[in-house]
Amino acid sequence: EGMAGALGASIGFVSCLPDYLGLGESKKVHPYLLSSLSASTSIDLLIAAKNYCQEQGITLTNDLFICGYSEGGFVTMATQIMLEASYGTQFNLKASAPMAGPYNVEATADGLLSVDTYSSPALIGFILYSYSKYYNDIDIKEIFNAPYDTQIPSLFDGTKDLATINSSLTTDMTALLNQIFVSDFNDNTNHSLRTHFRENSLLSWNPKSPIRLYHSMEDEIVPYSVSVNAQA
Repeated sequence: EGMAGALGASIGFVSCLPDYLGLGESKKVHPYLLSSLSASTSIDLLIAAKNYCQEQGITLTNDLFICGYSEGGFVTMATQIMLEASYGTQFNLKASAPMAGPYNVEATADGLLSVDTYSSPALIGFILYSYSKYYNDIDIKEIFNAPYDTQIPSLFDGTKDLATINSSLTTDMTALLNQIFVSDFNDNTNHSLRTHFRENSLLSWNPKSPIRLYHSMEDEIVPYSVSVNAQA
């Protein structure tokens, strides 16, 4: 990711790479796929960078371009929504390029919870654990089977990388997830977790600035259909 910032800087842009809440030095649980918290982190960095440039006498235009991949694609779109709604006088968003993001969190969850095996269980664990920490009506002990229900908090304490977490979980979704929870989630359109996923999905808006979606048709983590549906 650092090289992406360096590339932008090398052709004359001021590059900003936000370190999200819960990552880096932050002690919070990362709000994974929570739209407003994710967008606010990016905008905080943009404002800080703009103030820094003013203090250092670095000349800027107001033109802003944003992009991101996977979770970053989701955050890019969430940031565009917030920029256009509340920061139009501070930034002139020229274009955005969200890439392979799970923009429809509810549909993404439906897909993840319908498979028998999943190659990166850490991602499922991270989404569900994050939502359990930010919404009081979500209990991980009702979502994960033993022994994973008690292991999840320590796995996502910020000291372990993706490979380590994946090796500690199982790719068998019926073994990882409580099937009573899965059935209830699938059958209940007003399930509390489903409602929160719906709240953080990014489909109910119309972009004011140009937006181009990128996605690989061979993506095994976020289905290509998510971007097709977002475009529609």
